[in-house]
Amino acid sequence: MFVLTRRRALAGIGVTGVAMGAAGAFTAVQNMPDAGTTVLLDARLSETEQNGLQAVIGDRQTLMLDREVVRQWRSQLAGMLRSNGQLDIIARWDNRTIFAGLAREVGAKFSQIRIGRGIFYMKLIQPR
Repeated sequence: MFVLTRRRALAGIGVTGVAMGAAGAFTAVQNMPDAGTTVLLDARLSETEQNGLQAVIGDRQTLMLDREVVRQWRSQLAGMLRSNGQLDIIARWDNRTIFAGLAREVGAKFSQIRIGRGIFYMKLIQPR
C-alpha cells in the first residue's frame, strides 16, 4: 500500500514536477498566490525546480528575481508592494531571509511556507 507523506509530495512537486492529485497531499497549495497575481521567482532555482513549481504557479505571470535582490527591492519591488498591496515570492532560503528583513524594514507583514527543499513561498502584505 502506497502512503503519501508530506516529504513524498514535496519531492514529487519540487523535483519531478508531477502534480499530486490528492486533495490534502500538499496543503501549501491552498495558500499559493491568487490567479492574476505576479509571482516573483528566484532566478537561481534549477530548471527542474522551476518546472516542478509550474504545477503550483499555473498560469500566473512570473517575474524573475535578480541576483542582487536588495538592489532590485530598492529600485522596483518596494514600489510594487506599495502599489499592489502584496508581493508573492518563491525563493531559496537565503533570499527568503533577505526578504523577511526587507519586509520588516518597511513595516510589511509576511507569511512563509516551505514548499520544497530549501525553497519557500512568501507573501508580503503592505500594512494599510
